[in-house]
Amino acid sequence: MRIVSCLFFLLFIFASSALAQVPNAWVKYTSDAGRYGILFPTEPKLSEQDAGGSGSLKFKQYLASSSISTGYFLVGYFDLGSGVTYSLDKGRDGVVNAVKGTLLSEESISLNGKPGRALRVKARSANFDIIALARIYEINGRIYVLQALTLDSESESTRLQLAKKFFDSFSVRDK
Repeated sequence: MRIVSCLFFLLFIFASSALAQVPNAWVKYTSDAGRYGILFPTEPKLSEQDAGGSGSLKFKQYLASSSISTGYFLVGYFDLGSGVTYSLDKGRDGVVNAVKGTLLSEESISLNGKPGRALRVKARSANFDIIALARIYEINGRIYVLQALTLDSESESTRLQLAKKFFDSFSVRDK
């Protein structure tokens, strides 16, 4: 019975994604505390979590996320402490390791002259292969991580259209 339930669930997910399109009316979200603005496909859910690597460096990470049948969208940010140096290479490794994924591609990018990375990661979640398109930026002592996740079975054109709308809408205000 469990196998049949899983098969019906898979069929529902794939049928839903085949019928879904990029929503026309995305929601403009502005985080005053985060000093950023972005478009989400639906009103985002806000959360925060304690995070940090091994050792004594711990920090609070603030998250905004939204999902539709074709994808999941997330913005997270955290502040660097004084005297802390951030490595985009380690940030990339953290994103890949967090989803136990495989890095498919990476590109150096920038936002308003500030350094960043564009990543494409493949991961497995439950019984599904996921493609995560991510952007990491270091801007004025703050790290921003943006992710657009879709099922690997989603069409590449839909995946790129969703990610482009999400990533291109991201803006950061000065302090």
